[in-house]
Amino acid sequence: MTQDARKERKDRPSPRFHGRVEGSGRVCMWPGCAEPGEFRAPPLEGPSDGGPPQFRWFCLEHVRAFNAGYNYFDGMTADEIHHAQRPMAGWERETRAFAHGGGDTPP
Repeated sequence: MTQDARKERKDRPSPRFHGRVEGSGRVCMWPGCAEPGEFRAPPLEGPSDGGPPQFRWFCLEHVRAFNAGYNYFDGMTADEIHHAQRPMAGWERETRAFAHGGGDTPP
């Protein structure tokens, strides 16, 4: 790869970091908007029919508006919020030392 090609590639943002999905053929789901829906946002409802949730697709302006009003903890009780935020979440299980190849404690 030439130096010019590397510089051009560096100046171009990677599509996987900005969230845009170009050419999806979707229309923005915001009422009254006909712009391309290039940005995925989580649904307000849970999974439908036991499958994965159907994401909402918005244009840049409306995904920003959606994200500004989105609250992950909306509808949760104080205990559920505490459980989701507790600092040691996931560390209740015993882990094994890497130095011993994942086996039991050394003799």
